[in-house]
Amino acid sequence: MEQNGENHLKDPLLQADGGGSGASPAGASPRKERKTRKVMFNVRGISCASCAVSIETVVAGLKGVESVSVSPLQGQAVVQYRPEETDARTIKEAIEGLNFEVDELQEQEIAVCRLRIKGMACTSCSESVERALQMVPGVKKAAVGLALEEAKVHFDPNITSRDLIIEAIEDAGFGADLISSGDDVNKVHLKLEGVSSPEDIKLIQSRLESVEGVNNVECDTAGQTIIVAYDPDVTGPRLLIQCIQDAAQPPKYFNASLYSPPKQREAERHHEIRNYRNQFLWSCLFSVPVFMFSMVLPMISPFGDWLFYKVCNNMTIGMLLRWLLCSPVQFIIGWRFYVGAYHALKRGYSNMDVLVALGTNAAYFYSVYIVLKALTSESFEGQDFFETSAMLISFILLGKYLEVVAKGKTSDALSKLTELAPETACLLTLDKDGNAISETEISTQLLQRNDVIKIVPGEKVPVDGVVIKGQSHVNESMITGEARPIAKKPGDKVIGGTVNDNGCIIVKVTHVGSETALSQIVQLVEAAQLARAPVQKLADRISRFFVPTVVVAAFLTWLGWFVAGQFDIYPREWIPKAMDSFELALQFGISVLVVACPCALGLATPTAVMVATGKGASQGVLIKGGNALEKAHKANSEHPLSKAIVEYTKKLREQYGSHSDHMMESKDFEVHPGAGVSANVEGKLVLVGNKRLMQEFEVPISSEVEGHMSETEELARTCVLVSIDRTICGALAVSDPLKPEAGRAISYLSSMGISSIMVTGDNWATAKSIAKEVGIGTVFAEIDPVGKAEKIKDLQMKGLTVAMVGDGINDSPALAAADVGLAIGAGTDVAIEAADIVLMRSSLEDVITAIDLSRKTLSRIRLNYVWALGYNVLGMPVAAGVLFPFTGIRLPPWLAGACMAASSVSVVCSSLLLQLYKKPLHVEEVAAGPKNDPDLGPCTSNIILRLDGNLLGTGDLNAYKTNWIEVEHVDNFAINGHGIIDGQGPLVWTHNQCNKNYNCKVLPNSLVIDFSTNVTVRGITLKNSKFFHLNIFQSKNVVIDKVTITSPGDSPNTDGIHVGDSTNITISSTTIAAGDDCISIGPGTKMVRVNGVRCGPGHGISVGSLGRYKDEKDVEDIMVTNCTIKGTTNGLRIKSYEDSKSQLRATKFLYDGITMDNVSYPIIIDQKYCPNNICSTSGTSKVAVTDIVFKNIVGTSATPEAITLNCANNLPCQGVQLHNVDLKYTGQGNTTLAVCKNVAGKSSNVAKELACV
Repeated sequence: MEQNGENHLKDPLLQADGGGSGASPAGASPRKERKTRKVMFNVRGISCASCAVSIETVVAGLKGVESVSVSPLQGQAVVQYRPEETDARTIKEAIEGLNFEVDELQEQEIAVCRLRIKGMACTSCSESVERALQMVPGVKKAAVGLALEEAKVHFDPNITSRDLIIEAIEDAGFGADLISSGDDVNKVHLKLEGVSSPEDIKLIQSRLESVEGVNNVECDTAGQTIIVAYDPDVTGPRLLIQCIQDAAQPPKYFNASLYSPPKQREAERHHEIRNYRNQFLWSCLFSVPVFMFSMVLPMISPFGDWLFYKVCNNMTIGMLLRWLLCSPVQFIIGWRFYVGAYHALKRGYSNMDVLVALGTNAAYFYSVYIVLKALTSESFEGQDFFETSAMLISFILLGKYLEVVAKGKTSDALSKLTELAPETACLLTLDKDGNAISETEISTQLLQRNDVIKIVPGEKVPVDGVVIKGQSHVNESMITGEARPIAKKPGDKVIGGTVNDNGCIIVKVTHVGSETALSQIVQLVEAAQLARAPVQKLADRISRFFVPTVVVAAFLTWLGWFVAGQFDIYPREWIPKAMDSFELALQFGISVLVVACPCALGLATPTAVMVATGKGASQGVLIKGGNALEKAHKANSEHPLSKAIVEYTKKLREQYGSHSDHMMESKDFEVHPGAGVSANVEGKLVLVGNKRLMQEFEVPISSEVEGHMSETEELARTCVLVSIDRTICGALAVSDPLKPEAGRAISYLSSMGISSIMVTGDNWATAKSIAKEVGIGTVFAEIDPVGKAEKIKDLQMKGLTVAMVGDGINDSPALAAADVGLAIGAGTDVAIEAADIVLMRSSLEDVITAIDLSRKTLSRIRLNYVWALGYNVLGMPVAAGVLFPFTGIRLPPWLAGACMAASSVSVVCSSLLLQLYKKPLHVEEVAAGPKNDPDLGPCTSNIILRLDGNLLGTGDLNAYKTNWIEVEHVDNFAINGHGIIDGQGPLVWTHNQCNKNYNCKVLPNSLVIDFSTNVTVRGITLKNSKFFHLNIFQSKNVVIDKVTITSPGDSPNTDGIHVGDSTNITISSTTIAAGDDCISIGPGTKMVRVNGVRCGPGHGISVGSLGRYKDEKDVEDIMVTNCTIKGTTNGLRIKSYEDSKSQLRATKFLYDGITMDNVSYPIIIDQKYCPNNICSTSGTSKVAVTDIVFKNIVGTSATPEAITLNCANNLPCQGVQLHNVDLKYTGQGNTTLAVCKNVAGKSSNVAKELACV
């Protein structure tokens, strides 16, 4: 990452081009539409990087060529050119002129669009849409996701268009809306103001189209909105708004503001849910009476007797009512099934709509026949089945309603990712020297590349950028799954959507809009959810013949029962009363039609993939498709040095007095993959690389050098040789340290039945040493990039499924060759592009997560298939009456329909259970355990303890005198989960009393963190501690987040959190109800950030007791923001002993955004603290209280004295500020007072109204 110094603050937002500027659109001439094409060549004979450079140089010099990129590893050249100035043949000939062989000329312009598909119910529907799309001329590839309800189409824009594609989908009987196209991924929606005519909008549109970097402008005259697609490298939304403002000619005035259109997917999802719900309720309005009139009331005499009154001949009132009530359900509410069946049959396939339409029509029209027959005959008797038709449609609609509700939850993880970015950002305006002169709060959508923004503690990072000033820790768990906050300093990247835990940082924006990591993650996951897993082919094959098979089975069922009945093959008493053999056979046939469910099969895979990819993304594992997800479950698994050498060389130059930035010019620089680099420096051949590179250039290697290399390699270090003019003049030992979790990851993979193999370019000695250390048995060393890919192919030839884990550009061929490529997130873009799975956290533990999640997902898919297939295999015979002869059990059609609806819902709910997935390692300890010697300082362990249970303390103080859980001398420790640590304090609180000399018996704390660094405590609950619930002492970089602390109000000396002699402590989103101080901050503590904490009952947030002991240190830089204090005795308190024994300062405190609710003494500064009057009468304070700011503090006080500033006579408080403090006394008299003594040199013992500072 390039270091961004302060000079970068002076860079203009947009670089001028030819004296013009995209920032001044008003004066620009209309933009000429320049159409470009892209061509790709396979080039043979590229042996090194210099070959690629020579091709790029020659091709870039051709007229009309806009860009050229050559990959020496893949042997490919990609050229973008203007077809009116050159052509592919000319470019090809230019490359051939350099003595390279060029073949497989591919020239095609491909566009991409994403479409929302409406009306898909099962796999047959999605296949129908795919077939319709693939039949459109110019469409090269189409992928349709049933669960996602989207399609991604690659097409040639010279042959077809998006409108024709949408028309083809609509002709297939489905709805389609454009979500996005490849050229408008960065777009802004603007609401226009001051526009009074269509001419105004045309003027604005033409001005915007003339701006360099604007790709497309869409106007809505009626709504006065405009959508602009743009290139963020060239322009940005603020410049577009400025362009609109500049387009107005006085006296007219134009303006534009951001407009957020309703989220289409969510709106359509809610509309679909509401539509199915309403249709179900309307159907119930008719179906329930039909059911009552046919199945309930006739059985209850005399209440149902009226239904049998004859209207005409043998037609009864019950028949007529059932007919009238059923018809709206059949033809109005059920019309969607007719439409779906028509379009399916028109396209030559069948789906669930066909089954429902056949079943309900058979029941309905047979019933109509019965009614008409009864109407015209005095002797005819027959039973109608109107309840079958009506109830069947009602149950199917209920199932569809429940299904769409459940399907909406499958993308919850993805939805949460999209909502991570904050709505606003703090934009800095800089002067010519790079100093901030103003701050402006603007919408995140208005940020542009190279903007400089400020991020304060507790705020979210709005977009991707690089830190240019300040230091902090950033919580990236929502993006990477990393539980511990990551330290950030100038030059480090920050990711949009993450949270700045502490410290103010200044960030230069590098990526906005669709280019941010968050947007890329969302796009990658959405693409993965569209890609079909190979296991989905089973459902695709079954769906092709499923419905026709069911129709044939239903017909054979009816025919079998009807023939058997006609020839008296079964006893007459089997036929229910008021039925004949035809009607019984018809009911069996209809039940077979409607019990079969192709939807459950179609949803088995895509819903599970949707949930799994979304869950993986939330845990820092990005899976690029169902194919990778499926293959990873059966995988057998498998460093950059140049930067380290350059940095070390710089340090040597500084150490030996060479501070000049002048570097010698190098020529003919060439990379030798897997060996090193060569260059000509001031006429001398310089080689830097391994032994193989020296041998290639015939550099003699002496026995002394050989010995040094052997010694280095035995220490698991890589020896890099330096040669000048074929004489070795130096060697560098480079250690690529093992990831601390490597050994545990390899061990866990082995326990999962996965073999680990090391394939590396390092020497054999180093490779074997590292392999032995982590427990890898099979090693291939000194392998170049192509050799890595060949080794993987050899393993595949043996029938193994290979997963390759890599991070560098040298790993990209192997990542592409492997069945599953896993790229470390901190690796190169080339490696990440070639991989199937990206590990955002750069941790090998996530290899386990990826494979384990894959296995869990495949198991869930198999379970879904077992259920869906098992349901159909068992349900259809039962519906056909197999059990009827033996048990008398039969499945009425309306009940069969209910079973069919339930099967789809059950499959979706089964997939939703994947949202409960947790990483397989809950308690991890990697590297060595903590050292026992405190003098050694914190050990370099990385310990993650997950607590989900309930730990109970003991009441026997003799049995347990020490602190219960203690983290001591540890670096990198995290405890998280949802468990409870219960100190069982009520059993021993009687021992926790203080005598008259204020000497207290100290009891054990529940959780202690001392002499440690980089510690995180998140999510757990601490309750009923014997003494302090959480004690932090002499530690650094501690984060307490989302912790709950509770104990009864009468519990003595049970502080919630105590911090002493520690630095950089963050306490956020925590609820504390302790018997004593909510948070107490002691001497020697610096950089404390308390944000979003709720205190009460008990005491408030206290700094003290200062000066009680000798040799105490200053308390400095305390910030308490956005907290709520309710029902406590004192709210914000700073206290020091009247006769203090140490000389120290309490300085630079900020209390901002505090809400008080019925708090006694809300604000107190007390330099005369003297518990139990044990102080000397002539005590003098040595604790200086300076620069204390109280801002935006509102609420109610339970005492008249809302502010008490009781400062020392000899050392008055300095720099105490009150801004927007509004505290109301709730008692009698309703007068709020402030008592101020010795503040800023002024002494007053009189209580005054709230205005003493």
